[in-house]
Amino acid sequence: MVSLSVKASTDLDSILDYSALNFGNNVMLEYHKSLEKCFETLDDNPDLGLEVEHIRADYLCFQHRSHLIFFKKTNRGILIVRLLHKKMNAPQHFN
Repeated sequence: MVSLSVKASTDLDSILDYSALNFGNNVMLEYHKSLEKCFETLDDNPDLGLEVEHIRADYLCFQHRSHLIFFKKTNRGILIVRLLHKKMNAPQHFN
């Protein structure tokens, strides 16, 4: 089961708002579907994520297009903790 933290949910809303504003609703909807599919793939195969111990020992990261998906394994699946653009200074967003 995929869960999103409050911050990840806010990140997702921001990504979708930016996409709709800059690329149109059709592109936003397609990107949203692709992210949801990626989340499900990671839930089924969490070891696809790379360890990011410099951020937190139990976090994993997977790049999807222009965004980095930070997540951790849970007893029930995965928890998406942040969704950040690949050009962002990720460690800065975890303090």
